[in-house]
Amino acid sequence: MPLPITDDNFADMESIKNILTETERSNFKPTPSLLKKGEASFHHPLTVHGSYANRTDKPRRACVVNYIADGVKSDSNEPLLSQKEPIVHKGCRMEGQFFPIVYKSQWAQLIRT
Repeated sequence: MPLPITDDNFADMESIKNILTETERSNFKPTPSLLKKGEASFHHPLTVHGSYANRTDKPRRACVVNYIADGVKSDSNEPLLSQKEPIVHKGCRMEGQFFPIVYKSQWAQLIRT
């Protein structure tokens, strides 16, 4: 579900301005990040970001990867990603196939020795 600052299909890239103060609007300077085929963009999840409509006949693809610390527990009894993965019940550790551990500090020690 989109934040209340955008429309339901994310078509209005200017809607962020609706919640900014006049001072924030005057300081708001969007910077385009023009990506070539095969390139990727990495940013903090609270970074304001988006893209205008795809004007080509080819599909635009995206992949979202969220990193969380080992030991994080669910705060919901609802599906967290889609309707396909198993529910991680409130209070239970986020782990398993859909929430794998991708880095442990102990692994870095193994490389150094």
